[in-house]
Amino acid sequence: MSTPVPPRIRPRHPRLAAAGFHVALPIAEHLFQSRHIYRSTSKLAQERLRDIARRLAADEAVYLVGIGIGGFHNTGVALVELTGDGGLQIICNNEEERFSGKKHTTVFPQASLDALLEIMQRAGIRPEQIAAFLTTYDYPVLVAAGVRTLLEEFPASVNLLRPGQSPGFDGNQFMQGLEAPERLRRQFGYDRPVPLIAMPHHDNHGWFSYCVSPFARDPQPVMVAVIDGSGDLGSISLYIAQAGRLRQLRCNASLFDSLGLFYGVISSTQGGWTFLSSEGRYMGAAAYGDLDRSTNRFYSQLQNLLCLQADGEIYLNRSLANWPRRMFREPYTKELIDILGTPISE
Repeated sequence: MSTPVPPRIRPRHPRLAAAGFHVALPIAEHLFQSRHIYRSTSKLAQERLRDIARRLAADEAVYLVGIGIGGFHNTGVALVELTGDGGLQIICNNEEERFSGKKHTTVFPQASLDALLEIMQRAGIRPEQIAAFLTTYDYPVLVAAGVRTLLEEFPASVNLLRPGQSPGFDGNQFMQGLEAPERLRRQFGYDRPVPLIAMPHHDNHGWFSYCVSPFARDPQPVMVAVIDGSGDLGSISLYIAQAGRLRQLRCNASLFDSLGLFYGVISSTQGGWTFLSSEGRYMGAAAYGDLDRSTNRFYSQLQNLLCLQADGEIYLNRSLANWPRRMFREPYTKELIDILGTPISE
């Protein structure tokens, strides 16, 4: 048996990466605003929130559109109706892959929007009744976190910029998605580009889980945990929900210290399935393996791949895992290949 590699659970250049994030964020925020895409903390977002509160107080139905603009993670469109008595109804949730037949497509959701307009026409919902268009990610933070990620293992992590090295991301489609405000203007018949409010990805997960849970009406505080593949800022976030409010306690601010990404890389490179479609298979298959840690021949070596800390922190051992540097071209170090075998090339 080979000697275990001493774990390295921190990025090689944490200060450089943090500085890159803080420099990139205001630049990205300015660039996205020039494309009519605003953060949820912006003045425009706060104005829209006050307008929604006013409409609800006047007992008007309020309609919100959620949209994945393209380039990253399954695209689609949803329409939600809110009422002043606290009612919430999901009118439609159109994922673009349903219309194109292409699994996990990241193209601009044109077919989903066409279907949305048909649904609105049948229901008598006018475009001017839509109070806000909300996106699936805080895109300025996503871009700044991308800069941070590229600097964490610099210069080796520059390999992540190569085509096919960032799972589920298509740069060309992302750039096309930035035209969403203008495309929505034309399709909905508005007289100006439609402002989009970029919502934090984990907030979206947290709010939905809380609102549809039996705890939403409970006056007691509730813990909400979002354990993701990757979000915009990080991959794991913790919240406290109480009395209709969601307050973030912390986010791990890392795209690689991630249980979801671990399963995604291992399952797609060992099982040969497509990334973002295989993680559940591996997690489910664990129930059919040798669950006894004392006899499982992989556990003693693989247990060092993820470092679980006493305070609940999860860190990836970057001495074993090579995907923070070369995601799919060379995801395994030599030591990890000795344990798992040679990965399947995508």
